[in-house]
Amino acid sequence: MVLSKTGMWLAAALGLSAAVVAGFVMFTSGKAGGVNLTSASLVPADAGVYVAFNTDLKSPQWVAAFDLIERLGEDDPEGQLRESAEEDGDLDWEEDVQPFLGGNAAVYVNSFDAMSFEVHGAVIAKVNDGDRVLEVIEEEGHFDLHEESFMETTFFSTDNGQVWVAIIDGHLVMAMSEASMLDVIEVAKGETKSLAGDADFVALRDELETDFIGFVYVNMDQMLTEMAGGEALSEALDEAGADLALAPMAGVIGAKKDGFVFQAAGGGDPGIAAAMLEPRISRYATMVPADTAVFVSTYGLADAFDEMLDEAGDELDEALGANSPWPSVGDLLDELGEEAGVGSLQEVIGLFDGETAVAIWFPDGSEESAEGALMTEVANVADARDVIDRLVDEPETVFEEVNGVPFWTNGEGDAIALSGSDLFIGTEDAVRRLLAGAGEALEESDQYRRTVATLPTSTGTFGFVDMSSVLRLAAGGIPAELDEAEQALDAFIINWVTERGLARVNGALTVQPE
Repeated sequence: MVLSKTGMWLAAALGLSAAVVAGFVMFTSGKAGGVNLTSASLVPADAGVYVAFNTDLKSPQWVAAFDLIERLGEDDPEGQLRESAEEDGDLDWEEDVQPFLGGNAAVYVNSFDAMSFEVHGAVIAKVNDGDRVLEVIEEEGHFDLHEESFMETTFFSTDNGQVWVAIIDGHLVMAMSEASMLDVIEVAKGETKSLAGDADFVALRDELETDFIGFVYVNMDQMLTEMAGGEALSEALDEAGADLALAPMAGVIGAKKDGFVFQAAGGGDPGIAAAMLEPRISRYATMVPADTAVFVSTYGLADAFDEMLDEAGDELDEALGANSPWPSVGDLLDELGEEAGVGSLQEVIGLFDGETAVAIWFPDGSEESAEGALMTEVANVADARDVIDRLVDEPETVFEEVNGVPFWTNGEGDAIALSGSDLFIGTEDAVRRLLAGAGEALEESDQYRRTVATLPTSTGTFGFVDMSSVLRLAAGGIPAELDEAEQALDAFIINWVTERGLARVNGALTVQPE
C-alpha cells in the first residue's frame, strides 16, 4: 500500500487546502441599518479603489469592537485611543479630533502612474465642524492655506503645492493633486457622475452588511485601464476567461458579539468553481469528532479538475513543459499514478465526485499526536473499489472488516476504508474513529455552531480552525506559551459561496465567550 502519515492523506489535505485558498478571492452578504457612505457622493464614478471607515466611535460596531479588544487583554481601548491622540499627538480630543469624526471617512484612487509615482485621488471625510477642521489642518501642518476657486467652490492650496483642501457639502476633501480636487468639485456640482450613482457600486454596497468598521470597493478593470500597459493586461485576462478577477468587488469588516467578521462580494462567472461554491451544509461535519482542530470541505473536485483540463489544458501543458521534466499534465499524472500503483493519478482525482473534506485533530494536545483523514463521496463505488484494489496491492497490506466496512492497513499506522459511497484515507486511528461514529460530532459542538452562525451566508467551500486548540499545541513535549490575546481566541472560519448571483467570501475570527 502506497501510504504514510506524511503521504497520501496529508498530500491530499495540502492539495485541497491549496485549491480552497487559490479558489477565488471574491465576496458575501447580509443587510442592516448602519454607516451612510456619504463620502461616495463626492467620489468620481471612475474610482478604481475606494476604502471607507466608520468614524462614529459610539456606533454599535465600534462598541462591539472595543468590547472584543478588551476580551483580548487590552484595558479601555477607547480610552487608550484618546490618550494616544492627546499625549503622542499633542491634540485635544474634543477640540482637535472630534470635529473630524462626522460618521464616515474614505480615500479613493482612480489612477496611479508607477513611473512618476503620481496618484490621482483624495481623502474625503464627513466632518462635524468644517471651520475648526481647517484651523486644525493649518495649525498642525504648520503651513498657510491659500484660497482658490473653481466652479464657485472655494478650496485651498498649501505653500508647497502638495496638498489641496476644501470643505464641500459638510465633507473635508484633501486631494492628492489639483486635478483631483477639481474632479471632486465637478462631482459635487453634478457635472460628472459620482461613485454613489454607479450601478456596480450600488449593487455590491446593497448586497453587503451596511453596519461595519471598514468598507472596500475595487474595480480592477478600471484601475488597469488607467495604468500604463494596464489595458493590454486587462484584455489578456479577459481572453483567458479570468473575468472574475476583473469584475468589481467590495468587502466589509466589522464586529459582532462573538468576534470580528469580514464579508465581500463580486460579480463575474465562477466558471469551473461553480459547483464548489454552491451553498450547502457539510455532511462530513456531522461525522468527524467534536475535537477536530482543522476541517476543510469542498464539493465537485473531479468535475472542476476535468473542466480545468478541458479549458486550459494546452496552456498548462505549455507552462509545465517549459518549467519541469514533464512535457504535459497528463505525463505528470501518469508518473504519479504509476508510483501510487494506479494507471494515472487522474483516476484517483476522478473519485472526488461529491463532498470532499479533510479533518485533523490532536488527541493529547501535542503536534506529535496528530490524527487525520481525507474523506470523499464517490459516485461509482465499483470504480472506487477498483482503484483501491490497485492502491493496496502490496505484501504488507492487511485487510479486515470494521463494522462490516472493508478496511485496509499497511502496518505503518495508515488505512483506507470504503463505507458505502464514502471513501476514507488517513491514519489508522482516525479512520477507525470515523467508522465507529461514537461521541459528539463537530457539527454538534457549541464552538463550531457558534462560529458558523457568525457567517452572513450559507457555507459552500470553507475551512474551520479551532484556534483554542491549535495555538495550545505542545511541540516536543514543551507546552505552548500564549499571551493574553492568544488565550482569548476561539476559532477562525473562511467560506467561499455563490449566493444571489454573486461569488462571495466571508469569514470570522471569534473570541471565547465570557
